[in-house]
Amino acid sequence: MIEMAANTINTRKQTEMDYFYDGESQVEHFMNNELECYKKITQMNKYFINEPLYNTHNPLTWWHTNQHEFLNLAKVAQKFLSFPATSVPSERLFSKAENILTKKRNRLDP
Repeated sequence: MIEMAANTINTRKQTEMDYFYDGESQVEHFMNNELECYKKITQMNKYFINEPLYNTHNPLTWWHTNQHEFLNLAKVAQKFLSFPATSVPSERLFSKAENILTKKRNRLDP
């Protein structure tokens, strides 16, 4: 009996109102995507209008201070401007540089 009820629900013929509601949800989804895109573009425009940050200022501090105004951009900036406290690749690079630049090798051409 339960299977029969499920089949009648799935095979129900769609009415004009069903098409209207489907279209309405698609429009709502589209509008939400457009609104998010507009917010991101607006944030970028605000950022480009701002006065440039000079070398004497810490960019991470600036992004932390302005993160509420530039929510999406602040996340991206934090990702690219920060680095881990200890990074194995950088340690390896310094070790290799130490081995290459010695008193014996200081006059070697590349």
